[in-house]
Amino acid sequence: MTTLFLTMKDLTDATGFTSAGLYLQMRNGLFPRPLKLSPKASRWHKDEVQQVFEAWRLNKSPDEIKTLVAQLPSQIDLPPLPPPKQKKQEQQDNLQICGNDQQ
Repeated sequence: MTTLFLTMKDLTDATGFTSAGLYLQMRNGLFPRPLKLSPKASRWHKDEVQQVFEAWRLNKSPDEIKTLVAQLPSQIDLPPLPPPKQKKQEQQDNLQICGNDQQ
């Protein structure tokens, strides 16, 4: 049976990236975003990931890879990613800067 979808573990094993590293690549448009199968299940199309791996292997430029990723069928019409979550200390610092110090 052929695997059509990949898990985050599959990707981290194949790339050597951590999950955070892969999400950074996604945020920068250099790796396809996952399909959400349920609130707790994300998967990537194997053939799309293979296309990106091939572009990396061929030393394509970041702009060429961004173009490739944006044109993948699963990526068309996706909303933009939200900004990264702030760490607790950064959130507290921002509250203090805004005059909302609620400790």
